[in-house]
Amino acid sequence: MMKYILLVLIAILFSSCGDENITNNYIGYDRTFVLITDYDRSSELVMSLSGIVNKEFPNVKFEYIQTRNFDVAQAAYVLEQANKNYPINTVFLSTVDDGDTERNIIFKVGDQAFILPDNGLASRVLANYTYGEIRYIDNMLLFDGKHKSIDDVTFFEIYNSAVRTVLSGAPLNRFGSVCTDPILRPVYDAYRNGGNIVGQSLYIDNIGNVETNITSDLLSGIDLGSILKVQAGESTFYARWSSTFSSVPVGANVALLDADNKLILAVNFGNMSEKYNLNAGDTIQISAANIKVGFLRYNMSELSENIIQGTKKTMLQYGLIDDKNVEYFEKNANGDASKLASLCKELVDLKCDIIIPVSTPASKAAVEYIPSNIPVVFTYVTSPEFAGIINARENVTGLSDATNFDDYLKFVKELFPDLTHAGRMYNPSEPNSLYAQQRLSSLSVLYGLEFTNEIVENISQITPALSNFENKQINTVLIAADNTMNLGMKNLSQNAMVKNMFVIGDSRENVEDGAIGGVSVDYDELALETGVSAISVILGINADAIAVKYLPTTQIYLNKRTAQALNFTFSTDLLLKATYIVE
Repeated sequence: MMKYILLVLIAILFSSCGDENITNNYIGYDRTFVLITDYDRSSELVMSLSGIVNKEFPNVKFEYIQTRNFDVAQAAYVLEQANKNYPINTVFLSTVDDGDTERNIIFKVGDQAFILPDNGLASRVLANYTYGEIRYIDNMLLFDGKHKSIDDVTFFEIYNSAVRTVLSGAPLNRFGSVCTDPILRPVYDAYRNGGNIVGQSLYIDNIGNVETNITSDLLSGIDLGSILKVQAGESTFYARWSSTFSSVPVGANVALLDADNKLILAVNFGNMSEKYNLNAGDTIQISAANIKVGFLRYNMSELSENIIQGTKKTMLQYGLIDDKNVEYFEKNANGDASKLASLCKELVDLKCDIIIPVSTPASKAAVEYIPSNIPVVFTYVTSPEFAGIINARENVTGLSDATNFDDYLKFVKELFPDLTHAGRMYNPSEPNSLYAQQRLSSLSVLYGLEFTNEIVENISQITPALSNFENKQINTVLIAADNTMNLGMKNLSQNAMVKNMFVIGDSRENVEDGAIGGVSVDYDELALETGVSAISVILGINADAIAVKYLPTTQIYLNKRTAQALNFTFSTDLLLKATYIVE
């Protein structure tokens, strides 16, 4: 008996499925009316249409979808999606217009009816579905003889009359003359063209993400995490191909797949559409990136080399792979500042996407000789303000490696508590070095120090300068923020050791080259942050929107080999605080 009851219930269920007015529409309604419009729900047009449906056709469910103002291409996509998802026997009316509409049309796809301005809004439905005859809405009988010409009829009257007529079940020939050439906009499936993937933007969501018709199968062969070159509308930019927004810095461009496996172009915590003036219907072209990054060096010091290699390592973590999607170009002035201008031109002629000058002299030249349309991310600059790099031009950001000179002198006095007189070697043609000497001079009285200076304009002058200190019975030499001295540190340290003199530097490399000790910012962190700033700019963040970064002086370096050679013993406290010791 129970089995019989179950079979009867199943039969009733299947028989009800044949009643499309019930099973394919909302419960309690036999039809659905969908309004797709850029008018607010509280507008007179929406309230008028809602009133007609709700009062005159209570068996019809009224649905409202708001879309972007004046964006016909996006409304066409919304209409196509609505046709896929709403019940059969639905009436769709869209009012979205970009100001060019002269006539309105009505047509059917199966049992679905469409009332639209003839402005291309029907393009996607007509391209992807089988449709019947298209009619203009121009039969003057629809308007009760109130007007002599369709040109005199307001769009309010056209839509109101058309809705009443179609919901009353009138055939299409009641609406007007036949339309044989409706206005159509380009509609095509995404496709591969050699190394390029070509598609269209379909939809801009409320936060500016751009949905395209490029599907995941077309992206096969492009490694997740790599960088894409995107040509969209009139803009060209780079985006990281990823599965999460957080894979790029805040404000950077990212490309992801949506739930339908379509490519979305977005900005992490930003608005892609506004940023690049993108709209639905724009052509989108995707290809593998080939980014050119230029490094400009003042000299070949070990420290500058480590910064460059660390920067490249960080950029690799963000998807830039050398000789695959990025080319690195390095130009080196070999300590001759007069060469920097021509080296800048060489990098510009190479069409670099971004230029990273390493050191203050290189950065000063970059902001002077590189056009402002090429972003500059400087690094290893002691004081960008003192050097005149800040506000010298647009499209610039970077990092300072300025040691806290108060911490520097504290370290000097911790090494040598009784020190009252020290020598300084520096190159006055380097703004970074001048700034360092000014800061040391201004702080010297607080530490009971006096300085004797030796000018060193190239490394060949180091040995005679050291002899001058020896003749003046100065046995401690301070080196701070000077590229020339960094380059000549090995020579300086070796000669100083022979003369039983101490050299204090301001980098790990200085100490590895023989200085007895030094303090500095964390240069590994400087390189990492340089890479982050560079990739942020490559991925679409305006360089001027990135604040110049200053790092704390956290590193203490000691050289036990030098100390042993000079019969010097570090205090236990200093050894415990050291972050790096040359044994």
